[in-house]
Amino acid sequence: MIIYNIRMDLQSDRTTHTDVVLTSGDVKAYRLEFDFFSQGKRKEVSKYALCIRAKRADGVVVVDTGDITPDGKAFYDIKSNIYQVPGTLTMEVALANEDGCYVTTKELVMTVRKGYGNSGLSAGNTTPILAKLMEQSAKAERATINAERIADMDVLVEMLDSGSAATVEKDDDGEKMVLRFRIPRGFPGYAPQVGVDYFTEEDKSDMVSAVLAALPDGDEVSY
Repeated sequence: MIIYNIRMDLQSDRTTHTDVVLTSGDVKAYRLEFDFFSQGKRKEVSKYALCIRAKRADGVVVVDTGDITPDGKAFYDIKSNIYQVPGTLTMEVALANEDGCYVTTKELVMTVRKGYGNSGLSAGNTTPILAKLMEQSAKAERATINAERIADMDVLVEMLDSGSAATVEKDDDGEKMVLRFRIPRGFPGYAPQVGVDYFTEEDKSDMVSAVLAALPDGDEVSY
């Protein structure tokens, strides 16, 4: 947050042209901190209320209140809709007593410049830059987590009786994955065939590799 310190001399001209520059499109980006002085001495303002009325370049007036701490520090966090419109912004800053009567009123003149915002498109693309960067960051984080889990994965192979259905199961407790392959043996009285009724260690390795390749981001098994 950018903080502007502004001295408010109660005996000076009502209108003050400031060097405050705000940028449209920013969100919760600016704070005004006020020091009130009267006759050259700091004025005690802890018993007052800070009232704000801002007039945008399009003529819209926004009414709001600031804060005054018990130790007499006055500040105002400028609402984002106040500096939506580029151009000259005038802000009336007033102290009001407990009866709601203004004790003093000052007008500050500021400048709002047009910002680029966060919704611009990347070159040759229609995806907002900020959204794309956030998506890429999240995807990279997921890929790193899943790679660590797959690297620590256990693969178990169990031979079943003839005629049983081949199955593959995945156990995942969120930290470690376990793949369980259950493969049927050949039929009695029948000469088993490699790759049909039984599998070599190389066959098993190929099947494991195929399953791993079918794991999108390591989150599910594709059959």
